[in-house]
Amino acid sequence: MNHRLVLLLLCACIAFPVSASAAGPGHWYLGPQLSYIDLDHNRDDFTPQQKLHDTYYFGLGAGYQFNPDWALEFSAVTDLKSDMSAKAYSLNGFRFFGDGWRPFLSAGVSHFQIDDVKDEDTDQVQIGAGLSRFVSDRLEARLWAQYMYDVGYFSHHDVMVSFGLNYHFGELRKTAAPAEPAPQPQPESVRADEEVLETVELLVEFDTDKHFVRSVYQPQFDRIGRILRQNPQITFTIEGHADWRHTEEYNQALSERRAEAVKHKLVRDYGIDAARITTIGYGELRPIATNQTEEGMQRNRRAVAVFKRKRPTPK
Repeated sequence: MNHRLVLLLLCACIAFPVSASAAGPGHWYLGPQLSYIDLDHNRDDFTPQQKLHDTYYFGLGAGYQFNPDWALEFSAVTDLKSDMSAKAYSLNGFRFFGDGWRPFLSAGVSHFQIDDVKDEDTDQVQIGAGLSRFVSDRLEARLWAQYMYDVGYFSHHDVMVSFGLNYHFGELRKTAAPAEPAPQPQPESVRADEEVLETVELLVEFDTDKHFVRSVYQPQFDRIGRILRQNPQITFTIEGHADWRHTEEYNQALSERRAEAVKHKLVRDYGIDAARITTIGYGELRPIATNQTEEGMQRNRRAVAVFKRKRPTPK
């Protein structure tokens, strides 16, 4: 492995953890990998003594998952044709999106070599895309394709398609649902004088890993905005919540963003004084439904505000 690749690997090792550092503790993973490499056929022009073949490779990948969205992985594979003796070593950063079937992008560097063929000892940069899904609590399946470009004199273009199974170590997400959901407390600003006050509730549910308020809640916001303009003395707290798909630290920040998104809409669209609204995030700590089903997790991805106003005088 020559000095160019060493420099590229060093830069990647320094830069990637900095960009991925934000969201909570990480863990290691390890797993086998089966790949098919479509070699640039121009390589044959430089290896007249041996025609190169597109073939399958088998190897091992080891990586560190910084948080649900970022990972760094080193892999080494060797060909399954005894007359070729080719090997590839790669270092890639991964950026994942969403939950369930998770699309991802990758970028990194690699070194490709064929034993006793000097001209095929090449360094490459690469980009890729694929899908990932956890098939059990700790076992992740990945399928992806990478385009590899030789940064040396020959400028080869190779394509690699890979399938991998990774076993994740360390502390992961919980798998058992609570026996009973924790009760949902009312914000501190709520008073209990039911003889003269009525309860008004604002409830917004969110898509997975999102904090944008959907347009389906517009009628609810119109009603709440009108009540708040008519009752300028009302102050209240908006509580944000999350399901347990990510780490506790990530869910805490996500729940805070959800509460802030509801507050921002009330202030921006209805002219409500921001000083009247307090926000707080509870992360995954206060579920109102099981986190073992999609329906339950949808209910837990929410922001809620409860406040009191004087009952309108009957007409």
